[in-house]
Amino acid sequence: MQKDISKLQNDIKNVTIEKDRMTEKNSVLNESVEVLKANLAENEAYKKLVTQKDEIINELQQGLNNLKLEIDIYKNTTQKEIKSLFEKYQEKSNEQQSTLLEKSSLDLKLKEQKIECLNLQNKVITYEKLICTSEDINTKCDYLEQTVGILTGEKAKLEKDLENAAGHIEKAENKCYDIENKLEKSIQQIKMKEEQIKVFKNVIQDLKMKLHTYVPVKGDIIDNKLAECLNKLPDSQGMTTMFIRESEGVYKFGSKRIVIKLEQDKIISNCN
Repeated sequence: MQKDISKLQNDIKNVTIEKDRMTEKNSVLNESVEVLKANLAENEAYKKLVTQKDEIINELQQGLNNLKLEIDIYKNTTQKEIKSLFEKYQEKSNEQQSTLLEKSSLDLKLKEQKIECLNLQNKVITYEKLICTSEDINTKCDYLEQTVGILTGEKAKLEKDLENAAGHIEKAENKCYDIENKLEKSIQQIKMKEEQIKVFKNVIQDLKMKLHTYVPVKGDIIDNKLAECLNKLPDSQGMTTMFIRESEGVYKFGSKRIVIKLEQDKIISNCN
């Protein structure tokens, strides 16, 4: 039981750590957006791109906030349920221990009664040797029969008490089994939340890839060829943000304006 609770607490800690990492990554993305804003503040196309990025980041931030809230609510609810289940488990364990003690006490009494019966039998043998007359023998026999009847009744009572104790023990074991099933369900729900976090991470990664891709203007052959070349570069992030289309074949590259042409399906510019 303690191991399951420790494992559950570790899983919750791991989810919190992963959440902090996602927050740090979001901060880095925000810093990159601020740098991009400072470099391309005067360009109309950049403003549109920044607007799209802000909308995506806001959506991601809202999703993260909702996920954080859901995780916190689920964490608090799960901790309360685990605490309640553990308290019930302890109560049932105490009841089971008390029942076992009662059973041990009844076993001890039964043994004492058996010893007393043996002592009485020994006394009967002794009396039979000492008493020779038939009247004395009959009297002692009647006394012994009464004693045996009393002991038989006490024995039956003790056997009944033992049966009741066994029933209490069985009920306690069934309740312990129910508690273990509830704990297993809680662990499965936590695993489902971890899968949701993985899905959000994949979505964020996909959106980052889309932000680093140069999107050409439809119908512009030169712009489409330039996009094809830029997106094939291994480190295309810096290059795609540097090229800003002003008109067909005319681009602003950083602080320079360059003219691009196509000759034999190759890009030729006035700037080396």
